[in-house]
Amino acid sequence: MARAASLGVIVVLAAMAVACGSEPGDTIDLPPSDEPAPPPKKKTEAAPAPEPEPAICAEQEASYVPERPKANILFALDRSGSMQIKLPTGKTRWAATRDTLFSLLDQLPSMNTRASVMQFPQGDAPVNACCKIDANNAVDCFCSSYPSPAKRCDAATYQAPAPMDLDADAIASIKASVNSSNTEFYWGTPLAAAEGGAVKLQQASTNDGIKTVVLLTDGAPTSCDTTANPDANDPALIVAAAKAGIDGAERIRTFVIGVVDGKNGNDARPDILSDVAEAGGSARADNCAADDSCFYSVSAMQLEQDLGAALARIAREATDCTFDLPPATSDSDMGKVNVTVTTASGTDTIARDAAQSEGWDFQSNGTRIKLFGSACKRVQEDEAAQVKVVLGCTTVTAP
Repeated sequence: MARAASLGVIVVLAAMAVACGSEPGDTIDLPPSDEPAPPPKKKTEAAPAPEPEPAICAEQEASYVPERPKANILFALDRSGSMQIKLPTGKTRWAATRDTLFSLLDQLPSMNTRASVMQFPQGDAPVNACCKIDANNAVDCFCSSYPSPAKRCDAATYQAPAPMDLDADAIASIKASVNSSNTEFYWGTPLAAAEGGAVKLQQASTNDGIKTVVLLTDGAPTSCDTTANPDANDPALIVAAAKAGIDGAERIRTFVIGVVDGKNGNDARPDILSDVAEAGGSARADNCAADDSCFYSVSAMQLEQDLGAALARIAREATDCTFDLPPATSDSDMGKVNVTVTTASGTDTIARDAAQSEGWDFQSNGTRIKLFGSACKRVQEDEAAQVKVVLGCTTVTAP
């Protein structure tokens, strides 16, 4: 018999007893209930409150968890004729690049990322009528004349929409723009103008957040030299364009991806691209200049696989270890700002390092901070890591 039913019987029988004239003091024997007695309730112990993080100093005023800023990525894609060279898979370099980029766009977090694409060269009509990929899978051009370098070798020629929030319409627009070059054969690889144009477009953008250029090419700088300007293909011009981005107020970094084949001469130059990546603030390791490995090298033999890994890592690094300061910081003494990092191993106060090598430093005119060295690595390796900005204590600085 259920407990609820037993209670109901008690109530009904008690009413009957009163109705039949029983006295208030009389007792009525009822059959025992077959419901077992409920077990005694266990006392629930409250979870211990987490211990507060120790203050950096007695004068500490407040601590904040800063937010990651938006990432604004401008992909600068080489669409020169050599991008129509076929890969072992049967796809062209262009088709493999396109498909890998599209896959990345579909996966990027729309809440934190904006993106756009700038293709190069620009300014000239395609030369499909007199250029092709020959039987040896190499570029073969037999044009009676070629477009003047005046437009494609001028950074002011290059246009692209500012990086957009990646909703369905924006992704469709980017894909349509890239697909318009699927079968086009363009002359030359004006890398200095392309890099300079991409940096200027990012500088002109009114987007908030971090601005990044991703330069992808399968060649060396060509097609800009003239009798009047014989040094127009000098790699130093590409390096200078990348450095102009990182030296500006917004510190626009340039990540570099090069398609390396090594068979027919139609591939990227590691020595050049490594220097561009280093100048653009995206060197992959401290000593990468020694072996020209500062850029992302992707093999033509497995282009889609290598490129997918490179793009995914670049997308992560575009905002990794960079944080917007809370509004309250602007009213504080900037000499009394500290940064702590909490991981499974505990909480540490990170020293400010103006050399931006090991610690943290201000970015974007004091509106943002960036972690460097082992502090950044800790945050990257621990998904539960928490960064805090602490106000009121004299800034701990690197020795």
